[in-house]
Amino acid sequence: MAKSDHTEKLLDYMIELNHNQDLLDRHNADPGGTAKAAGLSPGDVQMIAEGKYDDIKTRLEAYQVAKVEFIVTFHSVS
Repeated sequence: MAKSDHTEKLLDYMIELNHNQDLLDRHNADPGGTAKAAGLSPGDVQMIAEGKYDDIKTRLEAYQVAKVEFIVTFHSVS
């Protein structure tokens, strides 16, 4: 199955979190808002806002993204 534009954007976002401390800080403060500002699809924004990182990993792997490993530890900010 070929990767969709939405999947490419999602993958780029997740990778960028590993390389951009400012983005990671904004993400940790407001995951959904930061994902939306990055131009992710509404469904992807919802997955991120709800912290469904296992679902994101499964989705990326389903699109044959080789063994996506998330280095970043995501935490909720209360």
